[in-house]
Amino acid sequence: MVATLVRSGKLVDRGIDPEPMRRIADNLWRETRLFHGERLRELREELTQEQLIEKYDALVEEAARATGGPHQAKEKAIQLLERAQVYADELARREAVRQGERMEALTRSINRLTVFIAIATFVGVGLAVWTLLSGG
Repeated sequence: MVATLVRSGKLVDRGIDPEPMRRIADNLWRETRLFHGERLRELREELTQEQLIEKYDALVEEAARATGGPHQAKEKAIQLLERAQVYADELARREAVRQGERMEALTRSINRLTVFIAIATFVGVGLAVWTLLSGG
């Protein structure tokens, strides 16, 4: 709430430069947004692939910009990259599901082709036998 007031310019003291407060508020807002974890249902059903990629990219960029003391920056970067891994895992899961669906479709096509070849073989053998028995 304070971040929103600072960003909008409503919380400004006349003698203080609002820019540092605005940057702090923006950073807090960005971190809150980045660390917000979706529920599993939201992650799997509501987020599009583009949204997952966008969130992953934002977290990786933020991890690259992690600042603070050496220890703080490393911890923050690790937290951001762990959160980004959730989105990468979901993208990988979706790709595995798509590949599974393609494999099932391919299997069905191969099954149909096998049945067609078996029928064609029986018809060919039947015609050959009929031709031989009819004296041809």
